[in-house]
Amino acid sequence: MKRKVLIAAAVVFALAAMSLGACTWYGAGRGVDLPSEAPFAQQVIEYFDAYYYEDIDWSEFQYQLGAAIADGVDNFSGLYETGPVNASSKMIGATFTSNVYNEHFVSRLNANSPAETATPYQVFDYLNGVSYDGTLAEEMMGTVGLKRGDEIVGLKTSGDASGFTRVQNLESSVFSQYTSSLDTLDMKIHRYIYDENGERKLAYELWFRIEKQVFHSDTARYIDGNDIGLGDGFGYISLSEFGDTAVDDFAAAAQAFADDPSSPTMLLLDLRGNGGGKSDILGFIASYFVADGSDSVPMARYVYNTGGGRDGETWFNTSRSIASVKEEGKTLTSFNFYEEIEGFKVAVLTDGNTASSSELLTWTIDFYSPDGVPTVGTTTYGKGVAQTVIRLANGKYELWITNGKYYLPLDIGGEVVWETSIHGVGISPSEENVVSTSKVFDYRYDPVIVRAAAALANN
Repeated sequence: MKRKVLIAAAVVFALAAMSLGACTWYGAGRGVDLPSEAPFAQQVIEYFDAYYYEDIDWSEFQYQLGAAIADGVDNFSGLYETGPVNASSKMIGATFTSNVYNEHFVSRLNANSPAETATPYQVFDYLNGVSYDGTLAEEMMGTVGLKRGDEIVGLKTSGDASGFTRVQNLESSVFSQYTSSLDTLDMKIHRYIYDENGERKLAYELWFRIEKQVFHSDTARYIDGNDIGLGDGFGYISLSEFGDTAVDDFAAAAQAFADDPSSPTMLLLDLRGNGGGKSDILGFIASYFVADGSDSVPMARYVYNTGGGRDGETWFNTSRSIASVKEEGKTLTSFNFYEEIEGFKVAVLTDGNTASSSELLTWTIDFYSPDGVPTVGTTTYGKGVAQTVIRLANGKYELWITNGKYYLPLDIGGEVVWETSIHGVGISPSEENVVSTSKVFDYRYDPVIVRAAAALANN
């Protein structure tokens, strides 16, 4: 282990849901009793009982009150309905990212998805002032499908030919509503080219019609560095979340990197936009990056409320094996990047939406590396707490309560001390590796990717 020199960082992952018995508010008469420690809240209820202009359904009100209390504690606690979600499983295989200016970009594509294999039915070439239709459009572009960095400027939201809605500067929530509600996405896309200084210029407007399909959306994907302009020696893995399928998806991406015929040794691990997820999946993915190849190493010390006192303590560790989600009865076993790939080096790409488990992964990769790992991008979210989930007595609601805080390792004079929290602070790249951008770029010109590659090549 090396001496840790980064700024204090945080860790988060959601604890497994636990059924801890009934947890609900019970009213006396028409009112609702609250603990004696909350007299002001009780007074508000009594005034509503006395003066509200209609009768109040106190049975329903108690759940509204519970939700208000949970939401008012912190950003991570809450009361949630457990009813079925009526959401379509059909997708096009593209992730869209909206910035503060409500510009909407393609930030991630799934391999062989409808979005990646779609062909444009019309193209306008801004460089030459020429328009192409049908097969000429495909031939003119040379390649097909959406690309990372494409900007979505219009969506067809009605059946007539003129039914395109301009979505540039459209509020992101409305944009998301459009893209989720339509079964077929007719899209106008702006595609850019770049000069030798990396400045981009509008080159094409493309029209796509993409039918949504039911297919598996990979949470991790490997791309050969040669395919994104980095050349030999580099590989790139994006990890969007720590959901169930991430165990299989990351295992496949890691193996693809190890088996790449160009024999890359430098890996860019992109955790931008990764808000975290399940702790067991985190432990499995982290095990690939433990330099000494140990089967299990501690990642964080967790101090929590046991339900009767703030004296609970446990540890979160890496794990070399986990059950496959995609193949019943199969166990996945990780390998060690440092042992498998001679001269292995890794850089981690982060932004303000890198949170929870992805922050812990970032810290663990750096702490257990031989010589330190560059973090490139911007400071992470800073979530160093975790939640316990309680199923309420009526079965309709789950109560999420922040019940503990994580402390991460620092090597101080050869002794590992577990007292560092990144909650509210985050993990910050070193000054030379701070790269901030409000736009999503093509892989080849993404300034964060370019800087991360340089950091590894020069280290």
